[in-house]
Amino acid sequence: VTAHYASKPLRLNPQRQRDSNLLHYYCVAMALEANGLKYTEIDEDNVVSPQLFEALTGPEAKQWKQAIAIEYADLVRLQCWDVVRVKLADIGNIVTTKWVLKKKYLLGALQKYKARLVIKGFTQVKDVDYFETYAPVASAITIRVFLLLTAIHDLELTKLDVRNAFIQADIDVDLYVWPPEGYGIQQPKDGIHAILYKIKKSWYGAKQAPYLWHQKLCQWLVKVDFRKGSADHCLWKYKVKTPNGEQTAIMLCIVVDDILCAYHSSFQLTFQNFLNAFKDFTEVKLE
Repeated sequence: VTAHYASKPLRLNPQRQRDSNLLHYYCVAMALEANGLKYTEIDEDNVVSPQLFEALTGPEAKQWKQAIAIEYADLVRLQCWDVVRVKLADIGNIVTTKWVLKKKYLLGALQKYKARLVIKGFTQVKDVDYFETYAPVASAITIRVFLLLTAIHDLELTKLDVRNAFIQADIDVDLYVWPPEGYGIQQPKDGIHAILYKIKKSWYGAKQAPYLWHQKLCQWLVKVDFRKGSADHCLWKYKVKTPNGEQTAIMLCIVVDDILCAYHSSFQLTFQNFLNAFKDFTEVKLE
């Protein structure tokens, strides 16, 4: 086990305790401490992210260019936009985008370079570029109860990480953005027309993106016979009929695009069928 040593006792910063990675960080920390090691978390929120020009002209330019190319290729593969020629007079608001660059760490070591093309949500106009924005997130109490039930009933516990979750949902308005930096398109010189991206998917940064993803996920869960919790709408259960009556086979706790999943070992086949169906629904990684 590779660990980052520290003289201070284990302390996870408060923001991380509310983060969707809460379970992962606690498990890693406990595993390290069981082996007499100390765990120090790098607060990625306080790591200064480089600006695009700085990144592409600095000593790590090769890594950042590769990360940007991977992100752009993903967006193209998912058909996130149509390139359109429009009359500027016919378009109300044109939204802008930004490259967000970040280094991802694991146990104090640099894991990868991550680039994300996001919409500048503050350039969207209410009731024009977006309407509903609210999306529920499992509360800290719900997560604790979920883990408690998992321990009491000796359930198997895993985490599903949805890749590019927000982009899986279709956008609900006509939204136009300027082509991103580094992928510019020669614009008409008449000053009347422009070549823009007409957005088809809900990008990260868009104000309605969390809402649209949550709606799509909930609709699919209902379709495959999951039942929403009455106390917390981010807690879902799948029940099966047995000789002893209905039993909960699978429990889900949703935190945006991270989903905690608990199931009894006797329902392994049921879980595998659910996982296969979920992979057909979206891109997901089992952790």
